[in-house]
Amino acid sequence: MLHVFHVRIIHRGFSSQSLTRSADWYNGNVNTLGTEGTAVMGTTSVFFNFGPSFPLFLFAAIILIAVGIGAYVVVTTRARVEKRAAFLLGEIDAVTAKLNEAERIGKFGSFTWNFEHVTMSFWSEEMYVLSGLVPRKSVPSIDTLIAAIHEDDREGARVAWEDAQKKPGAFSFGYRTRAPNGEIRHVRIDGVATLRADKRPYSVQGVVHDVTREVEVDTAKSEFVSLASHQLKTPLTAVRWHCEGLLAGAAGPLMPDQTKYVLAIQEANQRMITMVNDLLNVSRIELNTFSQKPEEFDLRALAESVIAEQAPVAQEKRVSIQFSPSDVPHIVADKTMARMIFQNLISNAVKYTGSGGSVVCEMGTAGARQESVFVRVADTGIGIPKGEQGRVFEKLHRASNAEALVPDGTGLGLYVVKMIVEHAGGGITFESTEGKGTTFYVSLPLHWKNTEESTSSRGT
Repeated sequence: MLHVFHVRIIHRGFSSQSLTRSADWYNGNVNTLGTEGTAVMGTTSVFFNFGPSFPLFLFAAIILIAVGIGAYVVVTTRARVEKRAAFLLGEIDAVTAKLNEAERIGKFGSFTWNFEHVTMSFWSEEMYVLSGLVPRKSVPSIDTLIAAIHEDDREGARVAWEDAQKKPGAFSFGYRTRAPNGEIRHVRIDGVATLRADKRPYSVQGVVHDVTREVEVDTAKSEFVSLASHQLKTPLTAVRWHCEGLLAGAAGPLMPDQTKYVLAIQEANQRMITMVNDLLNVSRIELNTFSQKPEEFDLRALAESVIAEQAPVAQEKRVSIQFSPSDVPHIVADKTMARMIFQNLISNAVKYTGSGGSVVCEMGTAGARQESVFVRVADTGIGIPKGEQGRVFEKLHRASNAEALVPDGTGLGLYVVKMIVEHAGGGITFESTEGKGTTFYVSLPLHWKNTEESTSSRGT
């Protein structure tokens, strides 16, 4: 096959012979088959005929050019990627440094345990500091963390960690740690657990916050409240005695208006005494100075006595109280603290239930080995607004509709109940619908936790 390369030469003042000689020179030097030159109106066309190997040279040239361009693109792209990666790594390091600094200032550490992919587990720098451990290449196990916890809190923390890994969702608990220098820290863990389809733990992640300062402030506040309450009890008791003396005629007979005013003073004084007693109980429980006296007693009889105390108020409001106990074994607990639980739950149920309503108290055993007592207190009262249900057990908190119905109140009752129940090793939950009523569920162990220790603990 003959391939022709056609060159058209535009010239002036050249003859066809000179062009032919030039073409012959090209023919000899480029090893082509032949040339032909013609002159038409000052224009010459020269034809170069290349051999059959020309397409191979052209294809090879194209391949070389493509490879060169590809190599250039690869080299320049890799350089850009490496430069971008170095920039991003620098940004990540900068952000990590800022996060570490923020955790140090805020005194909180972050952690992740991934039981499926261990290499994805992570502890921040401050997590090591708050746990009293030295940073290491591999993330410490939960058992290693528990071993670093204060010896008095170790077993409770172990149980809390085991419970956290059994059910998905949020969890929170606190304990003390001991730093290498011997310093005691109070920390609180807030985390979230994720389970596999077979209910085994997949991951646990969250933060540990140093709450030592908050605990110290709260302790000082509780000590102050305890001291102030003690000081208030004496004058309040004196006022009560004087009111009782006046009403008994110790200063002579009272006029009807005078009797009315003394009764009002006596009622207000009694509310103050109740509030002071609540504050004292709260401070004693928070400071662990509540002198417990564990004894074996019939919890059913105790509940019946509390209901009998509330009967006059319930009858006055035309609220029915129904008690449905089953066979419950005697429990070993502090009788005074157990009475507080029933007093607060039943009195609240009566107080916030309108005329014609009802209160039901049920009691029975619970647990796989019947090792707990289950108590249910339900009413048909005003209920708790949905937006305020998360604060039910907060100290000094009262629901807005409760304050509107009964202005007098301390907001300490349910807080005290929760603290006593948890201190005993039990639990308390509730469900409520505003305008329809509230039901509280309480579980108490047959043998309260820490009763032995409390008898030998300090008390004031």
